[in-house]
Amino acid sequence: MQQVLYFYEGECEEKLLKFLKHKEIIKSGKTKKFNLWQDKIKQLKRLLPRRRKSELYFLIDTDKLANIQLFKDNLENLKQHNICLIVQYKNLEDELSYICDQTRTELFSEFNACNKDEFTSKFIKASNLQSKLNSCDFSKIWSRGTDFMQKNSIEISKNCKYRL
Repeated sequence: MQQVLYFYEGECEEKLLKFLKHKEIIKSGKTKKFNLWQDKIKQLKRLLPRRRKSELYFLIDTDKLANIQLFKDNLENLKQHNICLIVQYKNLEDELSYICDQTRTELFSEFNACNKDEFTSKFIKASNLQSKLNSCDFSKIWSRGTDFMQKNSIEISKNCKYRL
């Protein structure tokens, strides 16, 4: 049986992944916090499934490229696994603004937030994401990450079958 694991950087991404799984927009699977930009993969590697058929999805932000060498080293250490990078254009707020066809200000207003910090807090606590995101086109989510991959000469598994 194929195992699917999603790795995320922050609580907002975790909330979004759980929402997308519940709505059956993405495959069902386990979620775990792990940041490829900050954490060494050795901390995680012993927890990864040994089965090659397992799919590992890493949801990453590209607004703050903290340590590109650590990031690339982590990817190199994951080569024996079937991994997919889910690249957010800049960050979650920009991704949601894009798929919901709203400015950041309009998105923040939808959550009664005035700034990024307030939005983050209210997004995490929201019990009604469906109503707040009902006009969003989820077929567009995470569709703009190829520039980042090309610009940084990052190649991942040719077996990456991530599709919404």
